[in-house]
Amino acid sequence: MFTEKIDFRRSIFPGVILAIAGLILLVVPYDALVDMLFAVIGLIIIVLNIFPCILYWMSYTNDKRMLSPAILATISVVVGFVFIFWHNWVICVILAIWLIALPIIRIAQANDKMERFKKEVIYFVIAALLFFTPAEAIFSIVVKVFGGIILALGIVRIVQAIMYNRKSNDDSDNNSSNKRDDVIDAKYEEIN
Repeated sequence: MFTEKIDFRRSIFPGVILAIAGLILLVVPYDALVDMLFAVIGLIIIVLNIFPCILYWMSYTNDKRMLSPAILATISVVVGFVFIFWHNWVICVILAIWLIALPIIRIAQANDKMERFKKEVIYFVIAALLFFTPAEAIFSIVVKVFGGIILALGIVRIVQAIMYNRKSNDDSDNNSSNKRDDVIDAKYEEIN
């Protein structure tokens, strides 16, 4: 059985995975990438919640405490289908909440509301720009930049692994030559 401990500093595997992920983000068209991503996320949500949903609703008739988990599992299944079929709507809702609702909440909670408003104005400007600019264009740029960063990190990781392996091999070659000298010396001493 394989019991050797893997040293990820020596392995180029994580770097290769990062580089492949970065290339996928750079090469695959935005529409196909978003469709795949939301389909996978939606399927994962559905698979993780469909059986608990069924079990909770079946046990709800016997145990009234199962109502909350049953409702949450049902909502999760519905969210999974929304992610698969109406993901553009999900993106817009998330942006709306992030760019409009959160600054309003932070302003409402602040002691000095005018000072906080000055800090939050950038979010309102971005929200206004998003209103006139398609969110898909902005997300496409963000995905490409993110893909480039991941690709660069993968390449750096591969170079680090190669350099670490080269250094380790040089160290082990020096140690093995010293051991050979010791063995030769020991044999020489035994003969005399």
